[in-house]
Amino acid sequence: MPRISPSLIRQAYAISPLLPVLLPSCRTLSSAINELRWIREYVQETENGQLSLRYRANELLKLCQRRGRGEPLQYILGSQPFGDLDIKCRPGVLIPRPETEAYTAYISQLLLGDDPEWLKSNLEKSDNKAQQNKLSILDIKFHYHDIFMPWRESSLPASYDIIISNPPYISQAGFMKEAARSVRHWEPKLALVPKRNLDLDCAPEDIFYYRLLELQRELESKILLMEVGDTAQAKRVATMAMRKMQHEQPSRLEIWRDWPTETDEADSTTNIAIDDQSIPIKGTGNVRAVVVFSHL
Repeated sequence: MPRISPSLIRQAYAISPLLPVLLPSCRTLSSAINELRWIREYVQETENGQLSLRYRANELLKLCQRRGRGEPLQYILGSQPFGDLDIKCRPGVLIPRPETEAYTAYISQLLLGDDPEWLKSNLEKSDNKAQQNKLSILDIKFHYHDIFMPWRESSLPASYDIIISNPPYISQAGFMKEAARSVRHWEPKLALVPKRNLDLDCAPEDIFYYRLLELQRELESKILLMEVGDTAQAKRVATMAMRKMQHEQPSRLEIWRDWPTETDEADSTTNIAIDDQSIPIKGTGNVRAVVVFSHL
């Protein structure tokens, strides 16, 4: 990591003595200014006008020092915006990323009005069933289950219309060499690097995708969205999906970038060839997800 120039430190100090404290993690002055503003707002909101100016200044300095040592801002502030939500964050919790938010919003957009006719048809039966059972859109339940264990032996529902997964997908070598320092030191490795070492016909970092593709068929899901780490992994996952789809009813496969609804001439690659078939790539940014639409 390049050192911060003395001129940048002086420029930051002239604006606020706290900005140089943030620079080791923020790296740019504009980023440090934004984060200082958010930390100030957090202190003001949490102390509710009941603390002295001196105590407030000390608290602000402590939080800036934590951030300067590399602790993620989301852990310091205790939350991360995600669409209309404000998701609580603390050490030990994987921090939600903007890219994950983007494809979640897009899949919601497809389901709430812009989905193609065939998708409407596939989901119609599920919607009718929900109406018959008077299910509320707010009827949310959380269940814990090891997806590598037999699903039919659990007490969970036997089918799901949509599966969205951001599984551990980073290799051990990639975690050590490519993951950001704050990720390596602060975020849970268990959520990033697959811990299981199963005898499957795939790379160790791809084991969750292998099982998710099995579950899509087993649970009769119409949509399976799987977040991936890069283009190479997307190709491997798409190849697995296509080979599993060969002997099943027709399905459609897409690859989404970070921002699947946007277009940019710089992202000139709009499809990728896998097993002599052309797979469309949507959006701008880095390759982020493999999506399987199934006619079941």
